[in-house]
Amino acid sequence: MKTEHHWRISVADLGDTDNDMDRSIAPSIQMTLDKAGIKAIVDQDEMDAHTVDVYTNETEYEVKKALKDDGIELEPSFRFAY
Repeated sequence: MKTEHHWRISVADLGDTDNDMDRSIAPSIQMTLDKAGIKAIVDQDEMDAHTVDVYTNETEYEVKKALKDDGIELEPSFRFAY
């Protein structure tokens, strides 16, 4: 999939997801974006359990709205990466 944008997203709270060294928030973010009809590739940051990289053709607003609508609170540092 060819994408125009790379967004770096940090969630504010992992909540009750029971993430450990072998788990990732990437599947949850991917599922949220899929439900919103946003085609994207989501990769977990290996050094930060709260952060993923999202590659998509959608705008920052569309990605943020989909995540917020699904109850995912973002860190204020969410912004355009590349």
